[in-house]
This record gives sequence, structure tokens and C-alpha cells, in this order.
Amino acid sequence: MTHATLRSEFEKLIDPYAPVGQLGSGFTFTEGPIWHPVSHYLLFSDMPADVRRRWDAARGLAEVKRRRPTMQRHDL
Repeated sequence: MTHATLRSEFEKLIDPYAPVGQLGSGFTFTEGPIWHPVSHYLLFSDMPADVRRRWDAARGLAEVKRRRPTMQRHDL
């Protein structure tokens, strides 16, 4: 077993024998992650840096560009 589970229900979500690895470094504080089960990628945020990142097996780690909010007429 590569890691210990505290509750058996967790083993329905992740294989306790799955290898554990580090995807990157240099982050200040991260939140997430969230796994996209269809497209097979991981999203997480580096909150102090205000950056979202994406990881997938084919491309590795990349910064996710966010769309700027469009100005609404009532904002003028």
C-alpha cells in the first residue's frame, strides 16, 4: 500500500496502491484539486499568486488563462 486510508469508503474513490507523486513545486498555497473524470485532467489554484493550473498526463502542468469579465452597460 502506498498510502493509508482512514476510512474504507475512500478506497472506492482511489486505489490505495496507486503511486503518489508530486506534480510541481514553487506554489505558495494551493486549493482544490478537482479531477475532471471525462477529460482526465486536474485543476487547482495557487491562491496567493491568483493563478489556476491544470495538469494532464499528455501535457503536464500548465497555467489556465481566465477570461476577463466583460463590461456590462450598467457598469458604465
